[in-house]
Amino acid sequence: MKALINRLGLKAKEAATGTIYVEHNGKKVRVANHEPNFAMTKFRGDADLEIYTHDVEGSEINDKYDVVKMIAEFFEIEIKGTLKSILTKASNRKIAERNRLAELAKANKKEQEAIKEAKEERLNNLADFVAENKEELEAILADAEAYGDFGSNGAKRRKRRRNYFKNEVLKRFNVELELSDYKEL
Repeated sequence: MKALINRLGLKAKEAATGTIYVEHNGKKVRVANHEPNFAMTKFRGDADLEIYTHDVEGSEINDKYDVVKMIAEFFEIEIKGTLKSILTKASNRKIAERNRLAELAKANKKEQEAIKEAKEERLNNLADFVAENKEELEAILADAEAYGDFGSNGAKRRKRRRNYFKNEVLKRFNVELELSDYKEL
């Protein structure tokens, strides 16, 4: 990052913590990934602009190319030559990555909608079956509750109840019906 800032024609100083200080025409910029040490302001003075590369969680919010653009904008310096081409290539890479992520999000949304539609269709097909056999299904559910009570803890009881219900409905009616689907219907 320091080399890119130097290409703007500015002198960048780097502290031991990795913080970069840039001064130009009496203005100061501080670039860091952490909050400043306020005890040091008497030595370095307050910065007119503070740019953070990372947020509190440690996620990157500004990469080195964004920082160089912000510094150039703050000091009103025109970016030209090879530095401009470097920044343009970086911007194009970011745009391509954003487009790729947007396509993935679209594909994921389509898959989720297809899954939701398939589940709704399956539930609609089972609704008539549940309405016709309500008494028998309630009896199976009561048996499943009793069978599930033999489990040693909650997770095992729920698993036994669910499996018993599913297997018993499959055995009696030759229809696959999950306990959660039955409760939903």
